[in-house]
Parts: sequence; structure tokens; C-alpha cells
Amino acid sequence: MEVICLFDGPVKGPYVYIIQYKEYVYIGETQGHPVKRFSDHLSNKTNFSPRLKYFEDEWELGSVRFYSIYVGGIVSSLVKRYSSKSITQAVEHTFHCYFSEKPSLCGGRFYILSDTEKTAPRKFYAWGEIEDYVSRIIPELKKYIV
Repeated sequence: MEVICLFDGPVKGPYVYIIQYKEYVYIGETQGHPVKRFSDHLSNKTNFSPRLKYFEDEWELGSVRFYSIYVGGIVSSLVKRYSSKSITQAVEHTFHCYFSEKPSLCGGRFYILSDTEKTAPRKFYAWGEIEDYVSRIIPELKKYIV
């Protein structure tokens, strides 16, 4: 069966994106359009492909799923206090927390290939707003994640 994919959204971000292969997920953020990041991750330029190869010797490109979430709304509400990058990184970090700490809300248990240890924002005090935002997105995302 042929698959038709639609990538819709502003050319300029901010976006949080998720790449999924079977039970493996990679969560990232970008200030541009995620299609560029998707292509980077399918090469050895970034972490997704090498980390996935550690667990799966042979993986088919057709089995990889890409999700993107335009996060401009939450960014515009907080941009007077924090940079767009910091806000997007906070959203990315919160998605990591949901996938690792609340997997049933995300559709199951996943192995997370990415991390936010070095990129989660410091001196950021709007975690409650970010948590509320992500908690509203998770049920919609769950409809698509297999």
C-alpha cells in the first residue's frame, strides 16, 4: 500500500518533533521546519540513526514515522519572559518526561533514543504552563502513535 504524508505548518518554527520506529522514539526541537531535521536524522549527521542502529541492525525507511507539533502558541505566550529556543526546549523536555514517566498516556512503553540532559533550559520558571500545554497535546498525539 502506498502511503501519503502531509507535512503542514509554517516554514519557520518553532516545532517539537518525534521520530518513531517500532517502540523507539526520538524527540527533538527545531526553530525551522521539521522536514529538514527529519532528513538530517535519517543520515548519520545526528543521533537518531546511529542510536537506532545500536538496537536494530536493519531498519526499513518505510517503517519510520514522523510527527511534528507546531508550538508557536505557547512560545508567543511566554516569549516576553524567555527566548523562543528555551520555551521550545522546555516543551521538548516535557515530552521526554511524558514518554518516560507516563507511557500509558502516550500510547505505550517506548525506548527513548534522545535525551534532554544537556538541552533542558536552566533558570526557567514556567514549567507549570509548559506542563499544561503538553498535557493538552498528548491525547491528540496518542491517536497517531502506534
